[in-house]
Amino acid sequence: MNILIADDHNLFREGISSLINNAMPDAQLTCVESLADIEGQLESATHYHIILVDLSMPGMHGVRSIRKLAEQTTSPLLVISAEESPETMQACMSAGASGYLPKSSDTDLMLQTIQSLLAGGQYMSAEARKHKPLKISHRQEEVLMCIAEGKSNREIADVLNITEGTVKQYVSVLLRMLDVDNRTRAAAKAKKLLGLNVNPEA
Repeated sequence: MNILIADDHNLFREGISSLINNAMPDAQLTCVESLADIEGQLESATHYHIILVDLSMPGMHGVRSIRKLAEQTTSPLLVISAEESPETMQACMSAGASGYLPKSSDTDLMLQTIQSLLAGGQYMSAEARKHKPLKISHRQEEVLMCIAEGKSNREIADVLNITEGTVKQYVSVLLRMLDVDNRTRAAAKAKKLLGLNVNPEA
């Protein structure tokens, strides 16, 4: 059994590797530190039975990168991240992850979740399951990225080659979806969901 562990924190990689080795001594573990490393492994001849991936390591752009990885592999993706918001968990699952665990989870739950995904199951916390799944279309994602960059409706319309009225409709829908009442809060959630490193101006 081949397991790929992707995280840029050495202590976490060592800890999760030790946990898996003790429970599954026959497992072959490969540890990497970035999105580029994962993609390199996916291009190799090795088939991974599960991939454990951190949401914020080098090269990762939040949910966008999870969606990209899900398109590149049939291996189940287990996101293990310090980000614990239900919205992010739901978004990652909608993007193609098979499971999502906060890094604060206890070791028993981590091991149980890994074994569940290896058996074809899925996992998300009960708290996250209470929230309505957040499914953002490609166009909505583009608008949200522009909001996070501080662009006005007119600027978004120019960038995406759509009318300002259409932009207003997208913004209104996104605010409701994200359960926020202004663009600044929408931008803050966008940073978590899409892995953006921007400072919104509005």
